[in-house]
Amino acid sequence: MTITSTASLLSAILSSVGSRTECATPSTDDAALMEAVRNGDSRAFATIVQRYHVVLYRVAWRTLLEEEAARDVVQEVFVKLWQRPTWLRDGGASLRTWLCRITLNASIDARRRRRPTEVLPTEDVAAEPSGGGHDEQLFAEWRRQLVHRLVAELPDHWRNVLLLCYFEELSHREAAGVLGISTKAVESRLARARRALRDRLARHGLPGMAGLA
Repeated sequence: MTITSTASLLSAILSSVGSRTECATPSTDDAALMEAVRNGDSRAFATIVQRYHVVLYRVAWRTLLEEEAARDVVQEVFVKLWQRPTWLRDGGASLRTWLCRITLNASIDARRRRRPTEVLPTEDVAAEPSGGGHDEQLFAEWRRQLVHRLVAELPDHWRNVLLLCYFEELSHREAAGVLGISTKAVESRLARARRALRDRLARHGLPGMAGLA
């Protein structure tokens, strides 16, 4: 299947998400699905896309902070998966961990290809809204945008552990698998990242780790 036809298949799958109550083979485990994909089964591929596209999009978006770029990365990951379904369980990383690793790396590459002016600095985030309790929703959105910008400004090795452990709620072991480092290294980076982010949040009047939810 060509890249164009693979992208068309992926587009059709993604457009159907939400219009169906279940995947083609909802109870099939990842290993069986990937074996079917290796044999050219597009229904198995559709199930994998429906199972993981949301988490992969979140990983890409939290790295790039731009919807179209995040969608492009996710499409690229799934196209590569269809063309080269190389994942093998063999007691190693889960398919979710493997896909997250590929997506994160692709997102980092896309981020590095950007011109410096394409990254919105923290000072360009709208000023904190006033009005107290009457503007709670507005304040929550301001805080969310600010937190994402502050996280985006952290060095890659700190940002990535926060992204995986806090936003995606991966265990330290799973995050270590995605990042290709030890669990102890994840714990060390996470502690440093938390301190760095706390300092940045405090400068904007947000105590502790508020806004990470």
